[in-house]
Amino acid sequence: MLKAKGPLFKGTLKYVKERFGEGKIEEIKRKVPEEVKNFLDKTILDSSFYPASWLVAINEAIISPKDPEAVKIYKEIGRFSGDSAYHGIYKLLFMVSSTKFMVSRAPQVWKTYYSQGTLKMEGKEGNNAQIFIFNSGIDHISLCLRIEGFMERIIELTGGKNPKCNHLKCFNKGFDVEEWLISWE
Repeated sequence: MLKAKGPLFKGTLKYVKERFGEGKIEEIKRKVPEEVKNFLDKTILDSSFYPASWLVAINEAIISPKDPEAVKIYKEIGRFSGDSAYHGIYKLLFMVSSTKFMVSRAPQVWKTYYSQGTLKMEGKEGNNAQIFIFNSGIDHISLCLRIEGFMERIIELTGGKNPKCNHLKCFNKGFDVEEWLISWE
């Protein structure tokens, strides 16, 4: 079972508070399963992994994947996480890094935040890369879109312009791998 680290949950809740207000947190608690509500009432530890299914439940409580605004909101959450990383544990790395270098660090970033799966990057030339995630257990579009938003924001924060993420393959569409082609100016 895929697990996600505490900062992903904390970042999501911070995004919700800033974007929608404190009342939305209470609304989320009313919508999620009891075990997720109990989890939200406790301290979320940065160093701990929690079931990614709980993150999915929170994402769905924020907005249904069927809502026309869902793609935008899920990507915004990912972008918000990118901003948090930029101002948090990776701050020094951002200061001395190029876009290509930060993209090349994606496998290590994946391992920081997720309990399983392997992220591989191909494309060492130019302003593009192909990202693959194998055996991750990603099972919800909200997670895919969060990852996409995160990648776009990291590219921007390291000086890349007009990032484009083309999600070529997805577990949710029957593929056995997640695949993105990313590019920037």
